[in-house]
This record gives sequence, C-alpha cells and structure tokens, in this order.
Amino acid sequence: MGSGALPIKLAYANNILSFDLINSNCFSEPSGRAPPASIGIIDRVNKSVVPVPENSELQLTCLVRSSRPPAEIVWYRERTKIKEGYTNSVTNCQMVPNRTKNIEKCDATSTLILKPSLNDESINYTCQARHEALLGKPPLFSTVQLSVLYPPEPPHIDNYSEGDQSNLLFEGTEHELICRSSGGNPLAELSWYKNGARLRKNSDYKTFGKVSQSFLKINLEADDNEANYTCESKNGALKTPLATTVKLSVFFGPKSVELEGPDNVKGGETVSIQCRSSSSNPPAEIEWVMDSQRVTSKSNSIQSKGENGGSITTSELQISVPSERKEFSVHCYANNPRSSKNVVTNTTVHIHYPPGNPVISGSGKGGYFLSGATHVMKCTSSGGNPLAELTWFKNNQKITSVVKKSDRASSSAVISIVASKTDNGAVYKCEARNPTIRSPFVDSVRLNVYFPPESVKVDIQPSVLQVGTIARIYCNSSSSNPGAEITWWRDNAIKISEGISYYWEAGEYGGNMTSSELQLNVTADMHNSTIMCKATNAVLKDGAYGSTDYLNVLYKPTFAEVGHSLSYSKIEGESFSVMFKAHGNPSTIVYRWLKNKRPYYSEDSALTISRLSRTDSGTYTCEAENSEGSSSITFELNVKYEAAIVAIKRKIMASNGSDVEMSCGVTGNPLNADDVSWINTNIIDWDRRTSITFINNTSVLKLKHVTKRDMGLFYCIVNNGIGAEKNASIRLIVEHPPVSSQASQLIKVAPDSANVAHFICQASGAPEVDFSWFKNDTLLNKTVNHDIRHQAIDDLNYKSTLVIKRVQSADYGRYSCIARNTIAHVKISYELNGYSKPDPPLNLQVMNISHSSVTLTWELQFNGGLPPSFVILYYPSNSENEKHEEEVKNRFTYTVTGLSAATTYIFSVKAKNRLGESTPVSTNATTTVAVTSRVDVDEGDGPYLLLLVALVGSVFLCNTLICLCCCKYCRKTKKALPEMRNKSLELYAPGSRSSNGMSMSTVSSLQSEKSGNFATSDDNRNHINDDHHDLPLSYHVIEDINYPFMENDESETQFKHGCDDKYIKSSYNRYSTLSHLQLHSLQQSLPSFGYDMNNVSDIVGTTTMPRKKPNNLPDLGYPRDISPAPSLPPPMTLLGGFQPSQFSSSCLIFCPAVSIFVQLSQCSSRCLIFRPAVSFYVQMSQFSSRCLNFRLVASFFVQMSHFSSSCLLDEN
Repeated sequence: MGSGALPIKLAYANNILSFDLINSNCFSEPSGRAPPASIGIIDRVNKSVVPVPENSELQLTCLVRSSRPPAEIVWYRERTKIKEGYTNSVTNCQMVPNRTKNIEKCDATSTLILKPSLNDESINYTCQARHEALLGKPPLFSTVQLSVLYPPEPPHIDNYSEGDQSNLLFEGTEHELICRSSGGNPLAELSWYKNGARLRKNSDYKTFGKVSQSFLKINLEADDNEANYTCESKNGALKTPLATTVKLSVFFGPKSVELEGPDNVKGGETVSIQCRSSSSNPPAEIEWVMDSQRVTSKSNSIQSKGENGGSITTSELQISVPSERKEFSVHCYANNPRSSKNVVTNTTVHIHYPPGNPVISGSGKGGYFLSGATHVMKCTSSGGNPLAELTWFKNNQKITSVVKKSDRASSSAVISIVASKTDNGAVYKCEARNPTIRSPFVDSVRLNVYFPPESVKVDIQPSVLQVGTIARIYCNSSSSNPGAEITWWRDNAIKISEGISYYWEAGEYGGNMTSSELQLNVTADMHNSTIMCKATNAVLKDGAYGSTDYLNVLYKPTFAEVGHSLSYSKIEGESFSVMFKAHGNPSTIVYRWLKNKRPYYSEDSALTISRLSRTDSGTYTCEAENSEGSSSITFELNVKYEAAIVAIKRKIMASNGSDVEMSCGVTGNPLNADDVSWINTNIIDWDRRTSITFINNTSVLKLKHVTKRDMGLFYCIVNNGIGAEKNASIRLIVEHPPVSSQASQLIKVAPDSANVAHFICQASGAPEVDFSWFKNDTLLNKTVNHDIRHQAIDDLNYKSTLVIKRVQSADYGRYSCIARNTIAHVKISYELNGYSKPDPPLNLQVMNISHSSVTLTWELQFNGGLPPSFVILYYPSNSENEKHEEEVKNRFTYTVTGLSAATTYIFSVKAKNRLGESTPVSTNATTTVAVTSRVDVDEGDGPYLLLLVALVGSVFLCNTLICLCCCKYCRKTKKALPEMRNKSLELYAPGSRSSNGMSMSTVSSLQSEKSGNFATSDDNRNHINDDHHDLPLSYHVIEDINYPFMENDESETQFKHGCDDKYIKSSYNRYSTLSHLQLHSLQQSLPSFGYDMNNVSDIVGTTTMPRKKPNNLPDLGYPRDISPAPSLPPPMTLLGGFQPSQFSSSCLIFCPAVSIFVQLSQCSSRCLIFRPAVSFYVQMSQFSSRCLNFRLVASFFVQMSHFSSSCLLDEN
C-alpha cells in the first residue's frame, strides 16, 4: 500500500466497483484531527479474489491505522451498504509526535462474518473508512471479491442410448461419445474410463458458458461390444467425483470358419461334416455348398457363447458318399445378417482305401524336454490309397510339418520344435488320413517340458511399516515345471530362514505356481532395506526374482551410542563439545537437552560449553523425538577442578593436657583423604599422638594431650593434582601461665635525652595476659606524668609500657611489672637511676671466619641512658705487642679484616659512653688457611677478574644480623638508635662443629637496651607475631630491609652485570618440602612485588616469573642487553645475615624462607642466586663469568675452588 493524497479512480465493470486508493497521508490538522494512515483487509490483497466453499463461514477484518479520532468503518456489498453483521473496535492507541506536540492516534478494526451462498459468486465486499478529516478528500477503502465454490450437476453422455435401434454401431466404424456437465464453481473436470481403465487419448475437453464438455472418439472394434464407457466429473467442491456409464452394443461378423469331417471316405458311406464359425454379433448363419451346389437340405445349427459378447455358430451336414466318384468338394459359408461380411472354408473328400496307422518316432519320446532345446519328431504311415496325408497337431491345433512321400507306398511328416513352457503337457499327435477311413488313424505323444518361472510378483502389507509391527510380504512365482523353490533375501545378501510359509497350486502350461508368505518383525534397521524373493527351478538352476521397494519403516529416533557407558572427564576451564546424531523416520527430529533431569538449553544435537565450570558436572540427557516417539542418550560429565580450602578456624585455644580437633573444610574434584595433609614441625611422636579422619570433605586432625610445646601453626595442605596446592594455617594456643625472659634479672632504666624514662614489660601466655605496674609495691595508675600503655602483640605475646615524663630524683627507685592471666603471674623488676657508664656487652661471639677476617657479634646490656659506642681490641695470642683497637657506633657486629691466615687472635669488646667505659668481654678465634688459584677468563671478558666468595654458615640453625643491610638502611633513613633497637632478629644455627674445624655457638636475640630479651625461651621461640608474615614455626623476620640489588623493571627482574652465558634453568623436582614450609611466608612477602599468589607453588620451583614493576626498589642500572635475560623472584623477607666486601658490578639475590649467612668478596660481573629451604654453608672462591643457582631442600656444605667458565647447579 502506498501513501499520499492520490486521486481516486472509480470504474464500473460488470456491476463491480473497484477502488485503487487504500492509503492516505499521515498528517494532522491544526485542530489535532488526523486522518487515517491506511486501510486494508487483513491477510487480503486489495481487489484480490477470495475462494470460499458454499455455506461455509468467512471472516473479513478491516484495519484502519492511526487516526484521531478513531475512524468509523462501514461495509458494502457491491454498492449496497451493509447495516449489520459486523463489529467495530478501537485498538492500539499510542502517543505520536505531531508538529509541536504529541497526539494520541488509534487503530480501528471491523470484523464482518459471512456465510456465502451461490448468490455471492463474484460479489465485491468493500470496507470504507469514514473520518471528519477526510471531508473533501478521496475516501479510503479496500475491496475483495468472493469466489463461491459449489459442485457441478451429474454428467450425462450424449450421442448414444442403450437399446436405440436408430443408432447402431458396427465394427470398423468410428463413433463419438459426448459427456456434458453443467454448473459448478470451478467448472467440472471430465474424465473417460473404459471398463474402469482411464482413457487418456482421443478425448477433447471444451467449455461453453457454465457447461463442461468432453468428446471421445472411438474406433469400434469387436471388444467394444458390451464395453462400459464411463464419464466422471469433479471440481474443488466435490469430495467424490460424479459419474455416468453407457454399455455399447457393436455389431461384428465372424473372423473365421472351420470345417470338420473326414477327408477320405469309402464309397456308399454316410459321412458327417461339421462347420463352426468364430464369434459374431449377431450369430452367423451357416450355408453349405457341395461340388458348387448349394445344399438345400436342412442342417443342424447350434449357437454357443463366444468372445466379446458374440456367439459361435456350429452346423453339421450329413453326406452320402457316392461310390462312382473319386472325390467331392464341400464349402461352408458363415454370414453375419447385419453386415455384408462373411467367411468361407472348403474341403475335398477323397474316396480311397484306408492307410496304415501312423507311428511317431524321434527325441523326447517317453522322456522330458528341456525348455529352449530343439527336438525333432517324425510321423510315418504306410499304405493307403491314396497315400495317407499326415498331419501334426499340438493340442488339436494343426502345426506345420515337412511331408515326404515315397514310391514305396509310405508317407512321413517331420516336425522340429523349440521346446517352451507352452509345450509342457501338450499332446502332439500325428493323424493319417485318406478317403477310405472315417476318422484318421492317430499316434500321439504328451510332452513333459521342464521350464523355469518367468516372473515373480512381490507384495508387502502394509506399505508403510512401523517398528514393533508384523510385516507380511507375499511372493508369487509364475508357473514352473517342476514347481519352483522360493528363497528370501534381505538386501540381496542376507538369507532369511524364519517366518516363512509356502503354498502351491496348479499353474499355466501344466506347471505349478509356488507362493510364499514371509512374516517379519519390523525393526528400525530395516528402513531403506529391500526384501528379495528368488524362485528357482531346481533342475534347471534357473528362475526369476522380485524385490520390494525400499522399505519405509517409521521408527522413533535411535542413537548409535546407546548401549555404551558414556562418561567424560574434563578439567575446569577447558572447553567441552559433544554431538549425538540420532536417526529416525520421519527424519525431522527435534532435540532436547536435560541436565540432571531438568531442561538445559543447547541447539540441535550438539552440546558445547566453551569454558567449563565445576557447576557443569552432572548427568546430561539428549532426547530426540519425531512423530513416532522419542529416545534418549545419557552421559556423565565430570568436571575436575583444583582443590581449595573453604572452611578453617584460624585459631584454637586449648587447655593443657586436653585433646584438640582441627578441622579443614576442602573442596575439589577429584578429592579424597590422600589429597589433604597436615604439617607441623613441633609435634613430637606425631604418629602416636595424632589421627586424621576425612568425612564430608572435611579433614580433621586430632591431637592428644596437648602441651605448651605443641603450640604453633598447623598447616592444612590440599592438592588433588589439578592446579597449585593450597594451604591454610591454624594456630594452636595452649593455655599456660605468663612467662618473660625479663623476669630473671633486674633491668636497669635511665631517662633519655628528653628526660623521659621508658619501662617495657613483655610476657607471653594464654589466655590473655594483663599487666599491673608498681613502685615499691604501690600500684601505679595512669596520671599526667605516668602513661601506661598495654599492647597485644599477637595471640601469645603482650607488652606493657610505662612512660615517666619529666623524671625527677623522687622517681628513682625500684619498679615492678606483674604479668598475669587466669592461670598464674610473673614479676619483672626494674631500677630507675640517673645517667651512668654502660654495662659490659653480652654474648660476644664469633660469627664468621676466613683466612683474613673474623666477624664478631655481641649484645648491648645497659647503655647508662646515653648513646653508646663499642671499642674492639684484638691481637695475636702470641704477641700482645700487636694490639689494634677499633671503635664503632650504632652497630652490634663488626668484621675485623687484614688478619693473618691460620693465626689465633684474642678479641675483646667494651661499651663506652660519655660517662665512662664498661669492663671488656673477650673471646678468641683462629683464621683459616688461605686458598689461592689461577682465574680462567673467557675470551672477550676483559682483564682477569678474581671472584672470592666466602659463605660461612653451619649445618645447624644459627642466629645473626644482616649488618651491612642494616647499616645501609640506617644511613639512608637516619633513624635514631632506639628505632634500631626495635628490630627483632633471630637466627639459629646448630651447635655442632663445622668441617673446617671452627666452633659455632648459638647467638641469642638482640634485645632492647632497657627491656631485655622478649620471648627467647625454647618454648616461645616458635610463636611468632602474625604481623611478621605468619611464617612457619622455625622462621623469624627482619623488618624493613632495603634490598639494593633489585631493579625497577617494567616486565621482569634481571641480573645486574651477570650471567651473559646461557642461564641454567632447572626443573625443581624436589620442592615439596620448600613449598610446604615456605608457603605462608611467600604468600605474605610476594604480593608486595606484584606476584600472583595463586601460583605460589610454581614460584618456589621456577626461575623465570613475569611480574609487575616493584615501585619500592632502587634502579641500579641493570644492563638491558642480556638475551635471553633470566628473571628472578624478588628477595624475600628473611632472617639472615650477609657481609659483602669489595663488590664490583655484582648482585646478590636472596629467595629463601630461612636464615642464611653469606659473605661475598671480590665479586665481579657475576650473579649468585639462592633458593634454599634450610640453613646451609657454602664457600666459593675465584669464580669467573658464571652463574650459580641453588635450589636446596636440605642442609648441606659445599666448598668450591678453582672454578672457571662453569656453572654449578645443585638440586640435592
């Protein structure tokens, strides 16, 4: 439909008004009125023809779109307005923009219901929109024309009437039948049938007005006599065609006449000659002529039923044979009284003496003939006057033979036949005739011909098969001698032997017809198969076969995979795709998917999940359905996903001696008890005191009779082989009375430079420890000059600080701190005095020895309230005259260099402030033997570089400071000494003797100058503050260490001037101990350097780890030209010590989670990388141009010397 104000054209043709305009402009007047946008009859094209059966209901709905106000709709039948029978309504009202504002426009509909009759044929029905905005404008309307379907009148056949004698039909003439049928919409289609068979030729169809005509031209033949000619008429309004039939009567004459009688007679005898005509309508009349004379004597004539509705006339003539003549002739005429057609035959009768009896000889006599083979038979008759005339007959039908007559008064006739099925059972006879005998002398033979079946007819019921039903297939063979044997085959390959029955009956040509019925249980696999029936003559090994069409078996869909146990196992995050194709008939198959018996969306027969999640596990069913039914296939999808810990209680407090249960809720697939393990290094007799159960995805660790010694972190570790292992810790706290390392001594306190005194009271215990402060047994409360602060450091360690401001002499005296919990209490004593000289240092120890240096460590006891320094005095034990003295500040470790090798030295350290010196403390140490070697340098490396790396440690755990780092840290930050004192450092080393003969003793922890050690007893050494990264039990922390050997790189951290040979990257095959023990420390340390903590186990065992740029590390100018550039993890927070000296363009990188001690000297352009899991001792010297990479999981001792151009990789 178009739009716009178009002119209207009204045209009248056959009283029908047509409308061309059905759309208008979409505009509105200033008043807000808006004419309709369009009009149309729904689902009908304007001016289209609507076919509708007579007296059936027709609904026409007219739609007028978008007008304001809604349009009025009226209907017209032709040009007459329809007043009733339709309903109007308003729909689809909506606001639409119009110039300056929105207005409401609505659609109007009108539904007209009709029940058309013949009077509505070709009638126009029109709907018109009326609207005030259309005044003076072309109207809007839409029209359809009805075509009422109704049946025609019964047909009738003209130009022939049965029994009408004025219109006779004769064979050989042409006659035309006319069939007419009046009325009907549409006009009738006419068809001709002869005896029920459709005639498709020689007919001419025409229409005239409301009449249909068909002209049939017939070339009349004898078989048209009594033939039924039927004319059928039909149209769209008829379910069953109408028909009329006439039976023709056609006159036809005989086509032949036969004489039967003796050929040879004896004179004076009376002979009978019979004349028989072929079928004729009306019956033929027989006339006799003897020796050219019409026989007037009455002959006996009889009629019998013949072909094509005619009659056969038979007449018999009695003749007295004259004795004086040698022969006479007889003629027989057959005449049709309605036509001029007649036929005649004649015979000559000879008067002779009889011949001898004929004798048949030749092949096949007394045996059987093979169909298709040639056989010769001879008939011989001797004597007779004249010689016998020999005639061969097959089933009384004369056949041609070769006749020979000899001078010896005998005659013979020979026939040659190609045996066929028509010869089986046929009687071949030879007749010998002459005039002397009334009837011929005869000899005959009956043939037995073996022939195969020529055809097989196969029929199936029903034609459309369904699974589960019985199909009956019938096989009928044509005649065969002997009877055929029937076999059944499927798809010409599979012989069928069950469900078969056989029947026999006499067939043509003396053979037998074999019939067989096959009953099949219909199955789906028979679809598109063929069933073949073979009929075989067992003697001839020949036969025929027939086959069904491709079987059309209706069956519900089937899946090829049914019968197999289907299951799929995938890993979360992978893709999954499966397709099941079902086969069924009809082939239109609808697929539905179910997951756990609930609908699941997927297209067609394919299921695709681009990224599997654990919720995708379940039982999936694919259902396929067609009109015959449905079937399904089910499979299990098992989505495996990495194990994780989902529920754990982080802290458990237990009373001493009780039993404790620690639960760890895990998830994962697969998941079993072996995937969960527990780790704790404190428990003695673990196997006897612990038991682990795994129920409902929860691992429960039961610990019997817990004591204070059992306190610490218990790690629950889960790993099901998918993804990285996960762990979480549970802190076990056993109730015990408060303990404090400060309780064993009187702690001296002095005011600082601001005249403020600080008392620090530290204790550990469970449950929570509370503090009280006393002066001379008098309880102190918080006042203006007395500030008391309590702090819970962690679940075990607590601290209380008493601050006395503006210290006066009256404040001097004895103070005490009482630390108590619900179990007991402990008392720590203090003495506040004025400034004084310092106390002697504590725990002077030798921490490292080389051939030219000794490293000393000590602890500060009391500094007298003033900043201290330390005086180190050393000399060879055999020469006190070579004394050397060094003074250091703000340090508690010092390396004495320039010593002689293999020499024993005496070392003493004393504390000093401005008020005086303390008494010294002394120790001794013997330097090692010097080791020298030639350094090999790779070509292109420049001058020889001497790399002397001495790493001194112990096989046992040891304690030390990282002096160099702390000094650099202090110089950078310029922090005060009290801040230094707050750095907690613990390092452990075994108390055994190392292989170089040096005695290594245990170093105690650095403590505050005035508060003393905190939690240094064996019982408390394993209880670490959670603020220190919650390390495993034997780990302690150095806080705020700056690492001057890392680079701010955008992608990966590289070596500084190192490893320009190939980087040795080794698979860390034995990192399980490291990953278990270091895991929590790694989780706390690595996020600050940008690592992904989901792969912490991989970080432990790999060397190259892309990470984000660490913002807190200095840029030391690492080279960019190393390719490939190995990447290292950042240094971890650890407790350890190292002292590098004479560094040159080198880097030291630490990644352990335990204490280590390293001394490097004369490093040049090289890298040293450590990843141990425990303490170790390594000494290397004279390395050149190589990389050293340690990934250790156990304590070890290595000494290497004279290395050149090589790499060391140890995974022991």
